[in-house]
Amino acid sequence: MSKKRTTEEKKENKIFISWSGTFTRDFAVGLKEVLEKTIFPELDVKCFVSNVDIASGADWWITISKELKSCSLGIVCVSNENLNAPWIYYEAGGMASREIPTIPLLIG
Repeated sequence: MSKKRTTEEKKENKIFISWSGTFTRDFAVGLKEVLEKTIFPELDVKCFVSNVDIASGADWWITISKELKSCSLGIVCVSNENLNAPWIYYEAGGMASREIPTIPLLIG
């Protein structure tokens, strides 16, 4: 029997946190820390925040696409600053097309 994890197992504890702009970027980084270390430490929840989790020199487009495919929950940080930002719509659309439960979080 193979010990390779199935796609469903990989998705189990991953949260994709979408942001655009300085204000929501800073909020997303703080939210990642709180979710991973304070609220869900025993569940080994991993949150993806692009400015923290994309390695320097990595292909950001491939990384974001991969993370959107493997998450089980999405949080979209929305503010007046980013209401019309294309990336918010791209990432939210990626979550919707994969039927990933998504929480819009109004900030500010």
